Amino acid sequence: MDSRKIVLILVVISSMFMNMSLLAGSYEKYYGIYALPTKGKVYKEVFEKPFVKGVSIRISWEVLEPEEGRFEWEKLDKIIAQARSYNKYVTIRIMTGVYSPKWIFEDEDIPKMEFISKNRNKKNFLGKTVVLPVLWDRNYLEKYFNFLKKLGERYGDDPNVFWIAVTGPATGPATPHLPKSRSALEVFREHGFTKEKWLNVWELAIDKTVEAFPDKLISLCIDVPRFYVDMAGELAAYAVSKYEGRICLQSNGMSAKVLDAIDENPIFKDFFSIFMKYREKAIIGFQMAWASVWRDRGRDRLGPLDKAIETALKFGAKYIEIYQDDIVVPENEYMLAELEKKLNE
Repeated sequence: MDSRKIVLILVVISSMFMNMSLLAGSYEKYYGIYALPTKGKVYKEVFEKPFVKGVSIRISWEVLEPEEGRFEWEKLDKIIAQARSYNKYVTIRIMTGVYSPKWIFEDEDIPKMEFISKNRNKKNFLGKTVVLPVLWDRNYLEKYFNFLKKLGERYGDDPNVFWIAVTGPATGPATPHLPKSRSALEVFREHGFTKEKWLNVWELAIDKTVEAFPDKLISLCIDVPRFYVDMAGELAAYAVSKYEGRICLQSNGMSAKVLDAIDENPIFKDFFSIFMKYREKAIIGFQMAWASVWRDRGRDRLGPLDKAIETALKFGAKYIEIYQDDIVVPENEYMLAELEKKLNE
């Protein structure tokens, strides 16, 4: 074999091991269980649990920038300070889209679109008219990226921040998924939506998040795609190939029912294969779809918590977001303590 080819192969292998070492060595202190607060409040007993690594913060843009250029960091500061006092970490997920500030909706230079929500997972929106800024509009994105820059200036050096989620052109939750109904998608199309445009604005959001947080991990949350089955894989490929060693790849729909869904639906099989493909190049994480103690709410979207955890581990999870209502259940304590050990093996 040509000596130059041998050198090239050795360089590639060396690079692979360096990236694996980076993931294992630099960030393993963050691996573990992250509590998902309910209604924005973290139970004190969650912080006191030794097997809880940190708290997953979900906070709306409208809370942090109620007026353009006026930032109110107090709520976020308080949660991070509380986590720090217990030697815990935090993840930060900014809710945009419908959770954008009032002044965004009042800005005449930012076009709006509206549709009737058919999302049964969001009962507070179901059957109601949803108004969104046009998420790929240049003026809207400029306002969000200005906010993102300020967010990075404030928290980019905080040692208790594990990752910041990619968001901005999101309907609400910090994921690139599209509305559930075809009628809503048609409204998107009437305002200029195309798959290419959607991919482009999300790729831009990834770049801008890395730029605002140059020393932090960046979380890209993908979910089972609607309408465009290959879109999640394309976004994951872009993020991991461009920022290998910096990306957390996550899905928010983990449950005990995932393996059955994979057996029954090739779309689910292809989607979860993304995590297996990149588990050596990205940090894999999952958020539970529901809390097991919420079965009395009429829907059991999770199934048995232990089976959901087992499924997450099969797909390479290094951190798992679990609703705090499950974390504080005494019967779950041993199981979660054992999970913390497995996530750090």
